Amino acid sequence: MILDVEGKKVLLRVDFNVPIKDGTITDDTRIRAALPTIMELLEAGAAIILCSHLGRPQKKRLDDGSIDRQKFTLHPVAEHVTEVCGIEVQFANDTIGEDAQQKVADLRRGQILLLENTRFEAGEEKGDKELAKSLANFADVYINDAFGTAHRRHASTAVVADYFEAENKGFGKLMSAELANARKVMSEGEKPQVAILGGAKVSDKIGILERFIDICDEVIIGGAMAYTFFKAQGGSVGNSLVEDEKLDLAREILQKAKEQNTTIHLPQDSRVASAMSADVEVSVSDSAQIADGFSGFDIGPISEAAFRDVILQAKTIIWNGPMGVFEIEQFSQGTRAIAQAVADATAEDAYSLVGGGDSVAALKATGRSADVSYVSTGGGALLELLEGKSLPGVAAIESPQSFLSSMKNLDPTQHALRETNLNLDGQSKFYRGKVRDVYTVGDRLVMVASDRISAFDHVLPRAIPYKGQVLNQIAASFLEATSDIVPNWVEASPDANVTIGKACETYPVEMVVRGYLTGHAWRTYRDGGRVLCGVPLPEGMKEHDRFPEPIITPTTKAEIGHDEDITREEILAQGLVSEAEYKQLEEFTLALFKRGTEMAAERGLILVDTKYEFGKADGKIYLIDEVHTPDSSRYFYLDGYQDRQDNGQPQKQLSKEFVREWLIENGFQGKEGQAIPEMPDDFVWSVSERYIELYESILGKKFEKADTNNISARIEQNIKSAIS
Repeated sequence: MILDVEGKKVLLRVDFNVPIKDGTITDDTRIRAALPTIMELLEAGAAIILCSHLGRPQKKRLDDGSIDRQKFTLHPVAEHVTEVCGIEVQFANDTIGEDAQQKVADLRRGQILLLENTRFEAGEEKGDKELAKSLANFADVYINDAFGTAHRRHASTAVVADYFEAENKGFGKLMSAELANARKVMSEGEKPQVAILGGAKVSDKIGILERFIDICDEVIIGGAMAYTFFKAQGGSVGNSLVEDEKLDLAREILQKAKEQNTTIHLPQDSRVASAMSADVEVSVSDSAQIADGFSGFDIGPISEAAFRDVILQAKTIIWNGPMGVFEIEQFSQGTRAIAQAVADATAEDAYSLVGGGDSVAALKATGRSADVSYVSTGGGALLELLEGKSLPGVAAIESPQSFLSSMKNLDPTQHALRETNLNLDGQSKFYRGKVRDVYTVGDRLVMVASDRISAFDHVLPRAIPYKGQVLNQIAASFLEATSDIVPNWVEASPDANVTIGKACETYPVEMVVRGYLTGHAWRTYRDGGRVLCGVPLPEGMKEHDRFPEPIITPTTKAEIGHDEDITREEILAQGLVSEAEYKQLEEFTLALFKRGTEMAAERGLILVDTKYEFGKADGKIYLIDEVHTPDSSRYFYLDGYQDRQDNGQPQKQLSKEFVREWLIENGFQGKEGQAIPEMPDDFVWSVSERYIELYESILGKKFEKADTNNISARIEQNIKSAIS
């Protein structure tokens, strides 16, 4: 924590969501976890304003609809913190009301004040800006030490950080330790790396399973979720808990693990019984041959021994979830055996991280908490971080917020170009594509790059401020830089969103060029294909490997529907392009890709694959449409590429993939019956910021924003001046 807090008021977000029975705290682990940060702040001369939630008071109301303030008050916590700190902790009877305001005003250096439950405020869980601003007004500095809530964009966990400058916000000691330990196993873990996953449902662990398959050498699966995998492979699992709707997913996960050379270990035997009860008779069965009327409630002794052998050879261990119903003594043996194995491996210098509510509880129940390297206080937050997701409570402090902070109170709709409806002199045609509006005026095209954004073949409901400018200007820069290779259609760019150029007869094929085995090429290869668009693919490659030489894999250019793969021979046989012209297109494509690769390398990037479109006018071939933009091209980061390949880690990509990831997280992949999720203002502005970051990374210069106060009028005036 490298912040200047002397003589300042610090708003410290902690996680004091502790169990309370009859006014007494029964487990103060979370309180004690925050003490190092509290004591450090006191020693540095701060006045501390603590804020936390407790339970779900908005969802567990009294019969009359009011909040149960007696059940969910933090007052007992203030008394307990006083005891463990040895310093009086004052208590405010509200969160941002008169009592809180007065006590904050009177707070002095070396004093501590705990605000009432933040979730008594309806705006907390909604991420209300006014609530966040009120909290921010209490303090000079904001520190987040509540890792367990970092995956929620609540007012006190993330939004409040927007109201503090970068030098006045940071993480506490607990949060810093949580992030360091999670990232250690995910990006710096020593091999062999073993993940242990338990719990009831595959659906709860899809993201983390796929992530572990990417980075781990071995994945152990226990708990009830194992029986979905057995049934997916044709096993008989009796009455064991199974997600029948996830059988295909289980098979896909097993196949992906095979392709990634990651070994998945399922329990060979199980402790089974006719009911989940403390006094039921227990027997051991082959996990894939459980009799009807019986269910698996724990792994068996053979599995315990097999899993132990895997764990003991590991150098890095991640454990999330118990192996059975560990709360019942006779179904706890498997979990205890795993705890012992992890402790023994740790004693032999393996690094071990245990996280997730149930797995931490299981570890405590076995008495081995002190024998592992790190026990996380986070449940859902840890899982999302391990999956590779961005945590709002972390991103609000780690990511540059200057752009978002300056725009957060503005309506994105008023600063984005959704569409144009121009009436230009001499206009003969108009075409609205997914993201561009194209006007034909005489023998010229006027192409307006809108701020619409598409994903999964759908135009999303919100436009992204500055996106059109970003793509239009990146394309203009690369077209100018490659004009010595092939002439392009551009004549002028009179506006940040507009390019005017020669109207060409477009060739009905797109020239896709690939330097690496990624995306569609990898999926074809993974499924056994060794020829793509008539091009042979080398044996022995893995995802993201570099091809010996770039390959051209053309597609049709469909007016309606999806483009489709096509071979060189089919193009010539169908007369889509003459042989002489196609040979010229191939030469241009490879030369352009080489230039793009060189330019990307200067920026510390790898141009992975891209596509080029060509047209013809006056007997000449021209390069048309966008070139080397994040929407048409894929980039990797050059630094660390080979190490990530050697260690089987995912490549860092520079693309708009983050938008697709957000949609998937919110239940949309463009499939029938799925609704596009609502895009809140903060998300729209964050996408805008990311596009600007893409621009600056790819071109290596600062992005200059054009005026967005009246975009349509600006564009129309600039176009008419250019074509008059």
